[in-house]
Amino acid sequence: MNKTTHLLSAEEKQHIASLLSTLLSDYHLHYQNLKAYHWGVRGAGFFTLHSLFEKYYTQAGERIDAIAERILSMGALPPHTYGEYIDNARLPVRCACESSWEMIRNIHSDIEKLVIYSREIICAASEVHDDVTVDMMVGYNADDEKKLWMISSYINDDNIKCEK
Repeated sequence: MNKTTHLLSAEEKQHIASLLSTLLSDYHLHYQNLKAYHWGVRGAGFFTLHSLFEKYYTQAGERIDAIAERILSMGALPPHTYGEYIDNARLPVRCACESSWEMIRNIHSDIEKLVIYSREIICAASEVHDDVTVDMMVGYNADDEKKLWMISSYINDDNIKCEK
């Protein structure tokens, strides 16, 4: 049976909202890390990475809003202070002083973690038939897995073999 948010129990809503709140905190750190990288990238890959980081932080900002609205639809208040983000997030705060290669590797690592965290929410939301949250997270993961493939291709050309 498919359930809308209104058909979930109070406990189910609270549990999903809590998981989403932690993910929201992760996305706030991800957003700010991407902003720092956007501002701090230097060197040969500047134009490519500067644009890429802007694209990624814009998308992260959109996800922040969508996740917060999902939390609100469950009757909960999303975290909204920097202290809450730092206390609840599982992603690290990144330094913009890193090399561009380190930046892109860190972004890859952070996106991998976001996919894992989203999968945890998919499992929990599936158990209570919260199809809207499942759909949201599946959509994010589909996009993020493509990003992971593209970033991997950018940073690791060791797997390319020429057949003669």
